[in-house]
Amino acid sequence: MDRQQRLKAALSPSQPDRHRVISVLSGKGGVGKSVIAYNLAERAKDYGLRTLLVDADLSSGNIHVLANLAPEHNLWEYAVERLSLKDTVVTTSSGLEILAAPSAGTVVETLDTRTTAKLFARLYDQTRDYDLIVIDHSSGVSKSATVLASASDLCLLIVIPELTSIHDGYGLWKYLFESNTSIDCRLLLNRVNSEEETRYVRSRFTEVAEKFLGKAPGFIGSLPEDEAVRQAVARQVPIAGAVSQSPVVQVLDAFIQVYAGRSTQPVSANPSKTVNNHPATADIRE
Repeated sequence: MDRQQRLKAALSPSQPDRHRVISVLSGKGGVGKSVIAYNLAERAKDYGLRTLLVDADLSSGNIHVLANLAPEHNLWEYAVERLSLKDTVVTTSSGLEILAAPSAGTVVETLDTRTTAKLFARLYDQTRDYDLIVIDHSSGVSKSATVLASASDLCLLIVIPELTSIHDGYGLWKYLFESNTSIDCRLLLNRVNSEEETRYVRSRFTEVAEKFLGKAPGFIGSLPEDEAVRQAVARQVPIAGAVSQSPVVQVLDAFIQVYAGRSTQPVSANPSKTVNNHPATADIRE
């Protein structure tokens, strides 16, 4: 049995703890959330998993931009049942299937929580032949996003080592946890420059969350600052298509192994052990 066959076997329905729907969230924009969601889905697809990437940011989604697509239809049309899933999904040149958000400048109605719940139920029912669904959320806090997050098997909370991101990430975790105390949410740090920076941000986030909420999100790992990410975004290709040995690609591959239940260790590219001389981190408070 090769690697792809083993991975698909680990994700079979007989595995009760498998994650089938992953939501990718952040407390603020500009932290690399969509880039992570897109490349996570791409790597899962490259591992042989049939993957659907859903861009749930109806106001400013940009997955189609990252993937260099100009889709004719979008998630909103599917959500209000104008189109079937088959007629809405587009496929990239690499074979990744995407349910895109409306293009910039397209005005659509915001989905209320009831419509969002119906959307997820319909999507979940109609994607049973997929191995993995990755949902890229809009940034910040919203009731509709909480519906999708709570219904997901796993939520990845993206935070970078900057005060505003840490603060807003904590605010989003607080909202998610108070809405659903059983939600499975893991902290994923992005753009870190050292192991010390990772440990510091993780410990401060955990300390504050446990002090004021009684629970902190789990920790899934960290992604290093990586020039390959900028190159990939500029070329509108997956990171692996720009630099195959990118540290970020290595971490995403390791995450897929964690996702499949083959490892329990946090994922990390083991960046430099030297802390920034001017770390962009600070204390956060309730």
